[in-house]
Amino acid sequence: MFSGHVTPSSDPAPLFDIADVLVRARLPGALLSHTTAAELCDLPLPDHARYATGGTLHVTVTAADRRRAGPQVTTHRLSNPGQTAREPLPTVGMPALLCGLATMLSTEEMVLVLDHLMGPAAQHRRRSREEIWRFASIGAPMPGKARLRQALWRARPDVPSGIHTRIRRFFHLAGVPPPVENLSLATDIPGISVMVDFAYPESRIGILWTDSSNSPRSRREARLREADLLQLGWIVLHLSLADLDDPQGFVAVFRAASRTRRAAA
Repeated sequence: MFSGHVTPSSDPAPLFDIADVLVRARLPGALLSHTTAAELCDLPLPDHARYATGGTLHVTVTAADRRRAGPQVTTHRLSNPGQTAREPLPTVGMPALLCGLATMLSTEEMVLVLDHLMGPAAQHRRRSREEIWRFASIGAPMPGKARLRQALWRARPDVPSGIHTRIRRFFHLAGVPPPVENLSLATDIPGISVMVDFAYPESRIGILWTDSSNSPRSRREARLREADLLQLGWIVLHLSLADLDDPQGFVAVFRAASRTRRAAA
């Protein structure tokens, strides 16, 4: 794991236990930081940033502390890293955690982190946009602050889950105009409406999200909604998790639907 400590490769210790030994026995007084702290705080990280046994751990110490723990541990130094009070392991304060994370992740990946942190899933770690903006804009210079501010401009508060962030960023990166979310349309049956997950009312193009569970109930609801929209003269497209990973097919279909609407206008 790091100098002086090993774990069986056949049954490696979990990250929590490894980090516990690191900051309590090997480098007492050090604080977990960067991707190590983010993963232990359940912040959404891309696969390349998550810990794998034998990989790199990150801690932060004060500027005068010259200790190291071997090549598997990157030791960062800050004059005042702060400390988060409500974590089970010694962890840098949230300003230092986010700034450090911003030096390792792309702006798009940081948007996902900030959406989570400003949403209900963050629970006791939740922060408001104003809190994050305050420590990203004032105070002593810190590596990562500029990227953190860029990501904060694009992040949104109260996003229910990470998948909502990915869908929003999907439309942006694919060059597709932002849709109206959760549009309710009246059907031909009085008192009955149909919900469109992502809608373009002017061109009457509706996009229905296909969740990963793909249960019989979900499929049935999707078919009923599609039937209602088709009855209203809408073009219906389906968006799935696979499309988020490989958007080219969906974007081609969307543009074809848009051309069809323009030709009919």
